[in-house]
Amino acid sequence: MTEPAIRPSLLRRWRIGIVLALLLLATLVGWRWVSRSARDADPQTAPLEWRDKMLRKFEGETLLQAVENLHDVNDWAWASTSYPDGVGPTAFFQYCNRVPPRLTRVRRILGETQAAQKAEVICMLEGQLDRACDCDYRKLSNKEMDAVKGTQVPADSRALWMAHQASPCVYLLTELRSYTSLPLLARIYVRPYNDLAVSRAYLLYGMHLLSISHPRKELSHAARKALDEYREWSKFVPMPANQEVTAWRARREEHDFRIQMGGPKHDLEQERKLTLRLWPESANLEWRELNTNGVMPIGNEQFKRMKAFIDLAYPESK
Repeated sequence: MTEPAIRPSLLRRWRIGIVLALLLLATLVGWRWVSRSARDADPQTAPLEWRDKMLRKFEGETLLQAVENLHDVNDWAWASTSYPDGVGPTAFFQYCNRVPPRLTRVRRILGETQAAQKAEVICMLEGQLDRACDCDYRKLSNKEMDAVKGTQVPADSRALWMAHQASPCVYLLTELRSYTSLPLLARIYVRPYNDLAVSRAYLLYGMHLLSISHPRKELSHAARKALDEYREWSKFVPMPANQEVTAWRARREEHDFRIQMGGPKHDLEQERKLTLRLWPESANLEWRELNTNGVMPIGNEQFKRMKAFIDLAYPESK
């Protein structure tokens, strides 16, 4: 006796059931994949691939090579990501002030410079700052833009090198407490160019910090008196604030653009830290700067009093 054949309607139901089961399985797999992708895209867990590549490149540099490459466009692009564009009298000061502490190489130099290398690092910084401020930056920048008939300075331009090199050098010389750099900073401040590659107000503030913290032990009586007079006169100038930031090798750091766009903050507790002095925002210093790079009369008065101390402290540099 033969078994009855399966009815076509029942076979069709089985096929539909198998198809539906496969669709359900595919949906579950797809949902799991999408969930994992969303989790990986979360700033709390996603690797910062571009930053990782940049750090691997930087790890191959010596400390002195890091000083030489302060102008590197990749480092500046990362540090400038969350920089709010500014216009007006203090925009140039803001640019010089906000970016250097964010530079990966700046954090490395401040974190790793030991006493044995400090003199060589300072010598390199002074030379680079001197070269970056040896002409009228704005005229050179405009000339290079005209040469390529474009609206932006070419990436390999001398003007771009100057702009990216000058302000980190001022910041590092100040934060490394290079007091012997004061005469150089004063000479650069009075160079007869309408526009330096660094804001004169920024340069002035760096000199101010070096002056008020200058050791007194080796100073002459006249220099100590001039320093005391300057300290008394400049009490109204705002002071920098100490802030703990991620160290240069941190895979995640506080200025990730995704955080600035409102995403959840990284858990930075596991990252190595470095304490930096962050200089005041331009809102506290706008009385000093006029137009692009000129300095208001009170700034010139401040420089005059500071220069009196510098000349007495370093008479051989006059």
